[in-house]
Amino acid sequence: MNTSDNRGNRRIGILASFALFASFAAVACSGSNPTPRIVYWTDSPAPATATPAAKSTPTPTPTETATPTPSPTLSPSPGPTLIVSSVLVTSSASNGRWTMTFHKPVVSGIPSATAATINAAINVKVNALIHGFNGSSLPIPASGDRPSTFDGNFTVALASPTLLSLQLTVDQYITGAAHPSHLAASVNFAVASGSAIALPDLFTNTPGALSVLSLRSRTLLVTKLGASEAATINGGTTAVLTNFDEAWAFTTGGLELTFQEYSVGPYADGSPNIVIAWSDLAANIRRDGPAGEFLP
Repeated sequence: MNTSDNRGNRRIGILASFALFASFAAVACSGSNPTPRIVYWTDSPAPATATPAAKSTPTPTPTETATPTPSPTLSPSPGPTLIVSSVLVTSSASNGRWTMTFHKPVVSGIPSATAATINAAINVKVNALIHGFNGSSLPIPASGDRPSTFDGNFTVALASPTLLSLQLTVDQYITGAAHPSHLAASVNFAVASGSAIALPDLFTNTPGALSVLSLRSRTLLVTKLGASEAATINGGTTAVLTNFDEAWAFTTGGLELTFQEYSVGPYADGSPNIVIAWSDLAANIRRDGPAGEFLP
């Protein structure tokens, strides 16, 4: 056999060996499937699942700055975080008699049905305050006077895993008046159900609790406003529900009460507020009620 034949045979042998090796490699890699799917090798499953897992618990967005910090004296909840933000409501009369703004609280971060129940109750309260202003015929501004104005706002007295207390304030001016006037109101809720809480819901004995509220508020208001206002204070703090249920709120330190202008003092005293310690009310508090968690 000549040299060229030997070279040809070697070339054929090498190619045959390479083909056989490639065939074994393909079988080893793919088993019964002759064409390996390299997508399984190039995909990296770990990063695809790691990022969503880190975001499984929603956090409040930075823009919702009105969210209060839950009281450190209450146990933290592993559930949803209650968020209280604000939406601006504006309106004005077509004839220029009045303008209205209200920074209305809006609740989110909890189950949507519960948030909807709370927000609906807030809307009812806010609309009632607004209607008290523009629901009647307001005077036409005299030359040089400004139109009637209504400005509403809110503060968060308490936002915990169990309770939400919102204090509402209104500054209003009726054109032609000597000075503006102010109103105080509140709304209080059980966070789990979204149900509104009325002041008597706190007590086992409402008349007994009102007696305590009357006595303690008189003492605290005289200290705050002065003994010269004692007669007016006594008239505005008799032991009847309507003296205390318009603007009250939960706080960790006690029951906060805000009194309307003129109810316990002159206009200069504004809308004074006081806090009556839970310990003073303990004998009349329902332990299984909304304020029961504040008792030792």
